[in-house]
Amino acid sequence: MSYHQNKQEAFQHASNKVNEAERSSERVLSSIGEADYGRELAHLKEEINQAYQQVEKALTVASEHQEEQLISYKNQLDKIMNHIQ
Repeated sequence: MSYHQNKQEAFQHASNKVNEAERSSERVLSSIGEADYGRELAHLKEEINQAYQQVEKALTVASEHQEEQLISYKNQLDKIMNHIQ
């Protein structure tokens, strides 16, 4: 696999993980007060940690444009974490 493909694949994985974390965040926050909220919150935190890891991995091979977007993704994840803590 070429360097460019690795770079693009790493960016795409990070993007997908951030989007999954955002969707999970919306679902969990809408379930506050429900019996399984604690379990859902723990799952969300795990998803966010995985997203952070994917972003960090992608940053190691990112182009300048991708780096800007990945930093934006990290900021999005930070906002979600601040909101749920």
